[in-house]
Amino acid sequence: RPSNQVRRKKYKQYVSLTVICMGVIIVAVLLLFSGVSNQGVFWSFGGLLFLGSVVAAAVNSATSANKLALDAAQKRWRELEQLWGDKASLARFQSKLTELNARKNEYLGLAALRNKKLQRLEDERKDRQLYRYLDRFRIVREDISGIGPSRRTTLLSYGIETAADLTGKAILSVPGFGPVYASKLLGWRKLLESRFVFDPTEGVNPADMQAVEQEIASARLRLERDLANAPNELRRVCREIEAARSLLQASVHEGLRTLAQAEIDWKTVSKTIPPFAAILIALLLSVAVGLPFREMGTRALRAFVDSTFKHRSQRAEAQNTNISQPTKSNTETTPILDSQAESQNSFKNGVELSKRGSFEEAAQEFQRSIAFEPGFADAHHELGYALYRMGKYRQSVESSQKAISLNPKNAETQRNLGLAFKAMRKWTDAAKAFREALKITPEHPATLYNLAVCLHNKHEYEEAIQVLQEAVRLKPDYASAHYELGLVNIATGNTDAAYEEYLRLLDLNEKLAKKLYEAMPPSPRQQSSPPNTIMDPSDVYISIRLKFNARL
Repeated sequence: RPSNQVRRKKYKQYVSLTVICMGVIIVAVLLLFSGVSNQGVFWSFGGLLFLGSVVAAAVNSATSANKLALDAAQKRWRELEQLWGDKASLARFQSKLTELNARKNEYLGLAALRNKKLQRLEDERKDRQLYRYLDRFRIVREDISGIGPSRRTTLLSYGIETAADLTGKAILSVPGFGPVYASKLLGWRKLLESRFVFDPTEGVNPADMQAVEQEIASARLRLERDLANAPNELRRVCREIEAARSLLQASVHEGLRTLAQAEIDWKTVSKTIPPFAAILIALLLSVAVGLPFREMGTRALRAFVDSTFKHRSQRAEAQNTNISQPTKSNTETTPILDSQAESQNSFKNGVELSKRGSFEEAAQEFQRSIAFEPGFADAHHELGYALYRMGKYRQSVESSQKAISLNPKNAETQRNLGLAFKAMRKWTDAAKAFREALKITPEHPATLYNLAVCLHNKHEYEEAIQVLQEAVRLKPDYASAHYELGLVNIATGNTDAAYEEYLRLLDLNEKLAKKLYEAMPPSPRQQSSPPNTIMDPSDVYISIRLKFNARL
């Protein structure tokens, strides 16, 4: 049922509206039957309508409070629904359980996956022998018809080094190489292929088998780690769901009660007849009743309206004759405004060119902007970035320092300065710039990473580790930061910590994981479980499966 406040408000509205409508009818009838002129009647009716507008505004303001309360209650209820779905719903538990079941199935299928990969190596022996045969013929050393030294160097710069790298797609992606040169290179490769003789007695390459075994071993270690921690993860999710429900239960009940009350209140107050409409109806009824007994005086009314509009049009014509002339101060400021406009136009053109990667043209536009407006800090900043991308690090440093002198609170300018010093291998200056950027924006993972690289090169390993840990805390999937943290741990001799970073990188970036693995010295963990061997998954999985299927 409606709240007491709404019921009192509803009653007051009805009483007030009834009194006002009765008053309007009485006043309108008296005006019509009195000796007041038609112009006076016109203005009186206008006053009555104005009164209706005031009353309508007052009632609507009171009613709008209930609409705002309803909107707030609906918004709060949507927030509670979203919060319940995110924190207290069983969907989180089901999602985690499904994820762990998928990892369990992946673990059970490691042996089959290993056999499948080894069988694939056996099936691809001929293709791999052909690849190793073609890989012996380096393009820069061979005499290929129509392919001179300069074109060989171009192919080398695009990663095409041997005959094994020659494919139609790879060749056509190199600038300057069309169908003609592609046919020459592919013809040379076919000539080499015709000389190849397959040796069926040669087994699978040991390096290929080693790569497969290492891949399976890495996957096994990762899955064992995840499955061993599965019961704890599920218990943690259950505890979080129970805590969220306990915390949200009172809020949900209160939000639902508030929403139901707000809906009833709004439904009640919205049924009220609009005051302005009620007053207008009362006025029209009064006119309809009194009109047959009074001549409305349309001529006087038309004369009054015509005189009013005539006076207004004459005043508008008088105002139009007063045309303003430009003053001396306006003419004096025109060159300054033109210069600023030219500077802004050049700056905008430079930004667009920079976005498209045309940094040389962008730098010219920024220099032109600075020529028009030397104190334009943003133009100096963008010029420094463009010069950095062009490899002109010294000029980039000068532009960034100028921008900092004009606007010391721009963290991006400090980062540009740090990157330029870093490219010049001036680790101390670069670290100083990155520290200044962090004073402005402390929680910036990329700046923390670049600072750590500088500290690593300065052999300040302890601080580098702290900085990198903060970077991965802010951005857990920051693969480059995990890789750098692994390298710093290797430099300090902490191979166990470096191995942990390797395991994390397996999920984030396999190339960086492999690169970090190759940089690590052999550790006891690796020696006890060498990459080229794999245990039977059923033996290792028995205890993990019991934990995984245990009741929480």
